[in-house]
Amino acid sequence: DLAKERGVAVEQVLEDVLYPLIPQKRLLDIKDIADYALFLCSDSAKSVTGQAILIDGGYTVQ
Repeated sequence: DLAKERGVAVEQVLEDVLYPLIPQKRLLDIKDIADYALFLCSDSAKSVTGQAILIDGGYTVQ
């Protein structure tokens, strides 16, 4: 992997390589997905139909 190849910690590779590509500058947490799933199960989402949702910290919109 890239960390071993560079001889650095995985966190350093995330900071140098991956985070610059993600506008929120962080990886997703399981809570991010769980929160959205709970929203979809709530009455607030009753009009949401047929959607493909990307939960990626903004990676795909740049």
